Amino acid sequence: MSRILDLLLPAPCSVCGRLASVLCATCAASFSTEAFEFDRGGVPGFAAVEYDSACSALFASVKERGQTSVWSRLDAQVGALATRLASTWPDAALLCVPSSKAAMARRGLNPALQLCKRVARAARLPVVGGLRLERQPQDQAALSQQERAANLRDSMRFEPPRAFRRPLILFDDVVTTGATLLEARRAVQAADSTLRVAGFCVFAETLRKWPPQ
Repeated sequence: MSRILDLLLPAPCSVCGRLASVLCATCAASFSTEAFEFDRGGVPGFAAVEYDSACSALFASVKERGQTSVWSRLDAQVGALATRLASTWPDAALLCVPSSKAAMARRGLNPALQLCKRVARAARLPVVGGLRLERQPQDQAALSQQERAANLRDSMRFEPPRAFRRPLILFDDVVTTGATLLEARRAVQAADSTLRVAGFCVFAETLRKWPPQ
């Protein structure tokens, strides 16, 4: 359907700006199709791409202009993540980090949850809910690693489904310091000490070469 809409109502490419498609074939091909492994705070995870200027423009098109049809142009990256998840944690379930009330009011959607559902379908893994913000943290863009951790501390609460025992994979669209993912893990462990966060999955990782502070 999104491809039909692009033909009827063509939009500039979210990366290069040419009037062709919400993400033209050339720019789509510039993104890596090999998911890679890394960790944050000792928790293992996978990412599809590194967060660069092209990826920033891609997310801006979704978060600022609502061009959600861009996800359908990233089947190769979604498939790469799904393959790594299904082979590494075949019995797991995905748990997406929540958006703040301010972000939801501004955007009307949670981009991370949209991506999470696409990856989960491709990996044939379930998505569970129950993770929410107990308080609204401030915007993190200008915060340091330590400030992000303090900003998010004790901000989330998890209510697991009844009789739930699968290992959990935390999901977010972008990871920087990992503060959001680590707070989500804390919330899971606080809810039920028998639950295990096996790892995490993100579409993009930033500051990959930045040494820990």
